[in-house]
Amino acid sequence: MKFSFRRGAACPAVFLLVAAMAGCGHVSPVAMARLATLDPVTVDPGQLMVALVVPPGFALVPGTARLDLTATRGNQRLAQTVTLAERPADPTVPVPTGSHAIGYRLSGADAKRMRDWQAQVAGWKAQGPATGTLGIGVDGCLTGAGLAPTAQGAVYVQLAQGEGFLPLLPPAPLTAILGASVMAAVQPCTQAQ
Repeated sequence: MKFSFRRGAACPAVFLLVAAMAGCGHVSPVAMARLATLDPVTVDPGQLMVALVVPPGFALVPGTARLDLTATRGNQRLAQTVTLAERPADPTVPVPTGSHAIGYRLSGADAKRMRDWQAQVAGWKAQGPATGTLGIGVDGCLTGAGLAPTAQGAVYVQLAQGEGFLPLLPPAPLTAILGASVMAAVQPCTQAQ
């Protein structure tokens, strides 16, 4: 089962799913201000790191994490998908008891592909208004007895090395993040891979 989370530069400091989950999580004003600067057209791909918090009973399929980049200008659309390479999660990422975090960053080749996309979009912006969105996608499946009804996940992002991780999607129940119909379609790992 594939899952995608999107964040648009046109929505200051709001990961689109957070708006739909009002009351399910909290993002501090400082984090909101920093996230407001997250523009997929200007973020340094070599510095960008992502951490996904995964609850017990759920697994991410290795090799499926990606950033989906989309820019629009009028009726024109420019899309690019880059692969996120798994790496150990930073120990500063908050992880609830029983859950675990998986870290990701772009390889050199994928960072270059993102920079090429950014250069094209910057050219568009020089000629007039254009917007960009950044989505995080990953395939997932159920393990063991599956998820508890209250199982929570989260997405954190680090915009520059040495800075802390910011809650792009604060801890919230997976059913609120993904929706009941998506959760009902998630398969056991042996069937999903």
